Amino acid sequence: MSVRDVKFDIPANLALKFNKDEIVHFRGKIKSIYNILGSCSINLENATVYQ
Repeated sequence: MSVRDVKFDIPANLALKFNKDEIVHFRGKIKSIYNILGSCSINLENATVYQ
């Protein structure tokens, strides 16, 4: 994990529109934050993705 890991669920048809290295903009409410071995993982709920 890196400091930039942000996770949220999106429908498969939306996920298939993105490439691995593409920049994705999103907005959502923070559900949880985990700090493990110096890395941070943020989980969002009610996230919206903007292309």
